[in-house]
Amino acid sequence: SSNVLDWFDEVTSRKGYYDVGYTYADSGKTFEPGRNERFQYHPAMAAVASMSRMFLEKNRRSPAVVGGCNLLVRDLPEWEKDKPNKVDFYYWYYASLALFQYDGPKGPKWGSWNKAMKDSLVKNQNVGSSGCKAGSWETVGRWCGEGGRVYATAINALTLEVYYRYERVFK
Repeated sequence: SSNVLDWFDEVTSRKGYYDVGYTYADSGKTFEPGRNERFQYHPAMAAVASMSRMFLEKNRRSPAVVGGCNLLVRDLPEWEKDKPNKVDFYYWYYASLALFQYDGPKGPKWGSWNKAMKDSLVKNQNVGSSGCKAGSWETVGRWCGEGGRVYATAINALTLEVYYRYERVFK
């Protein structure tokens, strides 16, 4: 676990806001040229690192955990038909896991995140009148070009299951 934590330290911004790069600190937006660069940047790796740090260190007061979770709640899920470039299911999944671990189920960070996440996912899920698409989500997310409807539906179902998928680190 120390090698993992060393890696997170290596790729975490030293500029005071605890964003985490994909391959190095302050590496910026990750995208596939010609496929998804139009999508807005979200701190997905900060969500992964915050969640992982909580599982490994079991320290809610770690500056990197607190800073990472503060970063996440400043970028809540938003899925509006006129703003599809904000949809990032990967980010929503890991941020949901991290924030539920951080102060769920009744804390303020989880509360604001959970409301925005549920509002975004539930209202955009295909309903029964959608025929064979019922229960699925459309492939509008940042990484849907790779996994299509199966990816979109699987990751969104997992996101909506964060309440009971893992035991909470902080009871």
